[in-house]
Amino acid sequence: MAPEEKARANSWITKAACSRFRVTLQEQAAFVIQEFALAFSSGASRVEVYKLRNTADHPETIEPFGLLRGDDSPRPAFAAYRAATSYFRDFRVAYRQRAGDVVAVTFDRGDQTTTVLWTTARKPTRVRVRAIAREANLVDEQGHTRAMKAANGAYLIDLPGAACSNQPCSIGGAPRLLVEAGRANGRAALGAPATPAPTPTRGTAPCRGW
Repeated sequence: MAPEEKARANSWITKAACSRFRVTLQEQAAFVIQEFALAFSSGASRVEVYKLRNTADHPETIEPFGLLRGDDSPRPAFAAYRAATSYFRDFRVAYRQRAGDVVAVTFDRGDQTTTVLWTTARKPTRVRVRAIAREANLVDEQGHTRAMKAANGAYLIDLPGAACSNQPCSIGGAPRLLVEAGRANGRAALGAPATPAPTPTRGTAPCRGW
């Protein structure tokens, strides 16, 4: 499947939001990264997360949207926001590819490439990602990193399953960010079909961006 390249357009997504009454903390974090990846690969030039901090007009008991709680303690979504801003920054082009239930968004950042991956399936999935470099860092939705080495020109990455306990299921499983040295040059990340992998996870569903 050839990736569809999207140049940055002068379009903004001004309120991407996810209430903690409708989803789990983990889904809220996953949504932040997925929303950024989908928006930029669709041509958006800016994305605004609603909101940074819960305040008196949106208290914890009514609309807990904030990346920070009212007492300034961070939700997992804050770490996800920090990961997105760190590993998507300065991208030249972002493009998206889908193979079955797996979504891959590639951010070509010049001297680095970040590939964001997640599955919309309930079951965890192991996916083969075509390598740009011989080694990379794998970053989870909380910003934790670990080193990986490519084997036979590819990385094998395990993606957690989506919760989907509410319908419609609009949030995939926790994303993984593959960060490599070098340019993507239009590389299609998903060179082979995704395959099921063990270890299920659980949670809930939907959010919005407009």
